Amino acid sequence: VLGVFLEEFVFRRGLFKVVSGYLSKRGLRGGKGFAVAAIASGLLFAGAHYIDFASLFAQLGIGDAAMASGMGGTYEFSLGAFLARALLGVALAWLYAASGTLWRPFLVHLLADLFEGLGVRFGLGAFLGLVAVSLLIQRAWKKRHPRG
Repeated sequence: VLGVFLEEFVFRRGLFKVVSGYLSKRGLRGGKGFAVAAIASGLLFAGAHYIDFASLFAQLGIGDAAMASGMGGTYEFSLGAFLARALLGVALAWLYAASGTLWRPFLVHLLADLFEGLGVRFGLGAFLGLVAVSLLIQRAWKKRHPRG
C-alpha cells in the first residue's frame, strides 16, 4: 500500500502534474499537453518497475546490501508487460487529471498490484480490465458528485 501511494505521489502528483503545468505555461494546453505529460510519466512509470531499487540504494550506502541481495523487487522485462504498464500509467494520469485527486488512481493502482499478487500476468487483458475499472470508478464518482 505504501509503495502504491509513493508511486502515485511521484508519478501522478509529481511528474505528470509538473510536466503538464510546464507544458501549459509554454502554450501546449488541452489534449496535446495532456498526451505528452501522460505518455512521458507512463513510460517512466513502466521503466521504474524494472529498477532494482534495493540494490541501487545498497550500492549508494543506504540500507543493507545483504538484505538487498535477495529482494530484487524487479520484474523480468518483456515488451508486452512494459507497454501494458506504460498504458496503465497513462490511464492513471487520465484518472488523476479527470478527478483532481490521487484517491482514484491510487485505488486502481492498488487493484493492479493485487492482480499481480494473485498471479494474474500483467498483459493486455489485465490492462484492459484495469482501464474498465478506472472508467467505472470515474463514472460512479461523477454520478454521486456531479460538480467535481
